[in-house]
Amino acid sequence: MKKNASTRWLSGPLSKIVKDCFTPLLFIRNNIRKILFFLLMLSGGQLWAQQPREELKKISTQYLSYSSFETRYNYLLYSHDNLDKKIESQTGAYYKSGTKTCMRGLQTETISNDEYTVTANHEQKMILAYKTSKAQTEKAEMSQADMLAALLEKEGRMSYKKTDGSTAEISIQYAAGDYSMVKVVYDTKNYMVKALHMQYRDASGLDWKYTGKPYVVISYHHVKANQKINDEIFNIKRIASITNNKVKPASYLKGYEVFTTL
Repeated sequence: MKKNASTRWLSGPLSKIVKDCFTPLLFIRNNIRKILFFLLMLSGGQLWAQQPREELKKISTQYLSYSSFETRYNYLLYSHDNLDKKIESQTGAYYKSGTKTCMRGLQTETISNDEYTVTANHEQKMILAYKTSKAQTEKAEMSQADMLAALLEKEGRMSYKKTDGSTAEISIQYAAGDYSMVKVVYDTKNYMVKALHMQYRDASGLDWKYTGKPYVVISYHHVKANQKINDEIFNIKRIASITNNKVKPASYLKGYEVFTTL
């Protein structure tokens, strides 16, 4: 068993982008929540109108009110030079019930509860286990007032556009920083987020072999809220058992290399 977390969890152009957008913990808690977090932590204070601010508040309040939540997602990476050219993609599902979460992709699965977070990478045949950070949980559960205060500390230019009868977009343009643009697309009837767009300012520091500026689109579908989710989905033992800080892979993952910070 190794005590150092590996850097091989993600490979290819998406690796740095995924790490930037989401901590290793959860996809949508650090994704849909990051959507809200991006908009509320990275977005701007000089708003073009009151409406975007009020809409963001409604989106955040709605999501944080859910006792359970699940969604399917598509994660697409494009070249800025040609938005018709898809360079890489990921698909998966996310589940949340109380403080328990599970993120499933084609090659990885992460399960988290109040005590531990465990990830299996089937492509690299590795398992990562660590204690769930209370600080990260508290940060994700940041109050609406705190998030709005954080929003006002950043400089950005925000605009609002109604695209059809039940869909709207909030776009934030940044003068500096990693992102030149972040856009959220959402349903104005139930305030469910439909998609998040992120335009990187440049490719410096990214695992990026293509020219141009990376453009990411994350879309969500088959969204369900406040419905019963099978508890087995959140059973960490499906990946590994942890006893006295020792991690043992599940039988079907025998031979996987283990990395832990326990």
